[in-house]
Amino acid sequence: MEDQIIADLQDTEIRRQGLSLSGGDPLHPQNLPAIAQLLKRVASECPGKDVWLWTGYCLDELSVEQQQVVTMINVLIDGKFVEALRDPSLVWRGSSNQVIHYLR
Repeated sequence: MEDQIIADLQDTEIRRQGLSLSGGDPLHPQNLPAIAQLLKRVASECPGKDVWLWTGYCLDELSVEQQQVVTMINVLIDGKFVEALRDPSLVWRGSSNQVIHYLR
């Protein structure tokens, strides 16, 4: 799967600005090794591609390992989706408690 993601990002026939990581929480501790490996490949093999990541964790509560992954992305949208705070008018997030962090 990782090879396919890299190939898709490098495909010049399709304009891809970057990679979006969401669902199944990319920052869940069990996902960190695979996400970190993928992000290292994206950085080295697909320079200039933005990486956006959605997580239910809040930025100020991240573990050291999660923070290391965050250093490899451009935009973090943090906070759990809360149905009671759902707002379809929001850009890039589903509920008003979620925060967009432009990191680099």
